[in-house]
Amino acid sequence: MCNTRKCAAVDDLPVLTSFLGLRRHAFRGGGWPVGGASSTACYEGSVLTEPNYSTTSDAATAVPTSSGSSSSKGSTSANSTCTKTWQPGDNANRALHKSLQQCLQKHGIQGSWDSASSRQHEEDWVQSSVEPKLAALEGEGLQPGQVARLLRASHSGLLLCEPTSFMQSLLALKHLLRHISSHQLAVASPEGEEGGSGLTAAGLLMARSPACLAQYLAGPSGAIAAAQDWLQRALAIEEAGFASMVITRPCLLNAGIGPQVLEVLGVLDSLSAHPGWGRKLLAADPLVAAAKPAVAQANLQALLAAGFTPQEICETLEQAANLLILQLSGPAYVQKFEWLRCCAPAGWSLVGLLKEPRYLTGELRRVAARVAFMREQGLPDPPAPDRTLVLSTSEVFCKAVSRQLGWELASQQLRAWEVRWLGTAEGHRWGCIPT
Repeated sequence: MCNTRKCAAVDDLPVLTSFLGLRRHAFRGGGWPVGGASSTACYEGSVLTEPNYSTTSDAATAVPTSSGSSSSKGSTSANSTCTKTWQPGDNANRALHKSLQQCLQKHGIQGSWDSASSRQHEEDWVQSSVEPKLAALEGEGLQPGQVARLLRASHSGLLLCEPTSFMQSLLALKHLLRHISSHQLAVASPEGEEGGSGLTAAGLLMARSPACLAQYLAGPSGAIAAAQDWLQRALAIEEAGFASMVITRPCLLNAGIGPQVLEVLGVLDSLSAHPGWGRKLLAADPLVAAAKPAVAQANLQALLAAGFTPQEICETLEQAANLLILQLSGPAYVQKFEWLRCCAPAGWSLVGLLKEPRYLTGELRRVAARVAFMREQGLPDPPAPDRTLVLSTSEVFCKAVSRQLGWELASQQLRAWEVRWLGTAEGHRWGCIPT
């Protein structure tokens, strides 16, 4: 079945709407699955990326709006793009809403907070829970925009979580990161990040990987202590070593590190036929500790079935250990491996492609269509995958191809050609999402 534009409706969640520009959203099909929305948010810093949420900048209003038709209160159709906002129903709720608004504005965060969840809190909730958490985040050097991104990534969880658990998790993180040197911080600092010079080690992680840190801070406390205790007992990794792992791969804070790591290391040792190789890979890339045994085993089997030798897989993992957490056995990856075997340019190798994981997670429809277009125009095959071909926008690709063609190719022309290509046997085979 061909499905070139699949959307799945997402149930209503308590979110920051107007103030963060986040509306109800749907995850679009058409790209490569990378483990689902829940896992992608946990692996920032690797090739995995968060879903792109549609945003708006319109001002907040306390009335519900809907572009879908629904006669029953509180329900929406599957295709509705309804955006719900909280309408205060009594004086107590209005006072709570106003108090939260003032608190956010006090910390430089503009906009409106809309959530029925706030009705569960007492009148002093803002002062006793929200205010201390915002102040603590500012204490780590975060600017208002960085705090907003952190709140958005948590889907309001940071505002709604218990302040005691939040503070315990933050203190545990700061205690762990005391081992991080100024040099490590400089290397890990995001380029061009606002307020970068004033960020603490914990603030740096929040600014660099808001989804991972939002999940950690809004979750139950004790994750660091549990992971550190197991690592020290099972792998003799001291606290300073775990701190270095976390600063490199913040997703480890949410990975539930435990005995499954030993299983993954055993799978890697069996693959390489060299005892201890898995441990060396863990030292080179701590992301290995976030892999699940079943997923890692399935991925390695998929790579073997795709024609890789164990040596080639080991060499690839040394360059991209995050392949252990991708769902390589899914139908979309199988489809891409098939295209590489029968239709990809001669200079493209599977190993070469996998050494640049962003190319692996790129959209097959985009790559296959662009290669087919270049061939139809008599242009030579690209000798190797490159950013312009695999990752760039239509405008960037058209500019690059126009130089080779000797005439200007407009992005509208390319899109019209792609529509026609999708109607061919080749386009149907490679341009549709397998189900």
